Amino acid sequence: MSLENPYTLIFIGTYVLRAGSILLIVFGMKVLLGLYKYNVRMRAFTVSVSESINLVGVADIERLKGLAEIMSPNKIDFEASPNFIPDEVLAILKEIKNGKD
Repeated sequence: MSLENPYTLIFIGTYVLRAGSILLIVFGMKVLLGLYKYNVRMRAFTVSVSESINLVGVADIERLKGLAEIMSPNKIDFEASPNFIPDEVLAILKEIKNGKD
């Protein structure tokens, strides 16, 4: 492939645009996944507090705190978040570079 051919530049530009679009979509999905995990945890916490209030009532604060702590899933952790996308892209580029040597 020669860079003198105008079709070669269009071909390269098209693939760069496609790769950039895909990386942007993947990055957006990772952000949305993190927000979803946060919302699931927040909902579980608020549901546990509301159920504790229904069971104990507001009058006995110490008992309410203990029951809310027992019922809330704050000790449960989702799996570790994946690496940031540029780190992954750099790792792939290093593998490609090492493969060509």
